[in-house]
Amino acid sequence: MNKLIVLLLLLPLLGGCGASDETVNENDELTTCHGFGSSSINVEVRDSITENIIDSAYVSIHIQDENNSVFEAPYISEEDGNSDSKQYSYWTLFDVNERDFNFGIVVSEPNYHSSVKKNIQHIVNTSCGADNKVNYTVHLCSIGSPCL
Repeated sequence: MNKLIVLLLLLPLLGGCGASDETVNENDELTTCHGFGSSSINVEVRDSITENIIDSAYVSIHIQDENNSVFEAPYISEEDGNSDSKQYSYWTLFDVNERDFNFGIVVSEPNYHSSVKKNIQHIVNTSCGADNKVNYTVHLCSIGSPCL
């Protein structure tokens, strides 16, 4: 009988604290982490003399991994509702299952000299709510013109 009384008295203590996986910020609002953003790239292509946007280029992203993956980046001419893409740039996702990788950018356009950028490092930020967008600008030199 004594054991039963002791058990009944200890039962509320054995039930746990009743905590949840939600957090409370300083304003007493509940927040939950929804992970981090996918890695993507926006490549802005410009004329090296006039700084005008070039919207007729071919842009490809070359991942330097065991698969040597290549992703084409289509031109985004108007707002598309995708928070990762940037208007007037070439955009694609990095469909890579690595946290730290190198990539290259190849840009070509018939009226310009091509551009190749290599060994660009990207480290995926895995903290809560992290933005993993890469923004890059490539300048092309018009064929037959002196430019830097």
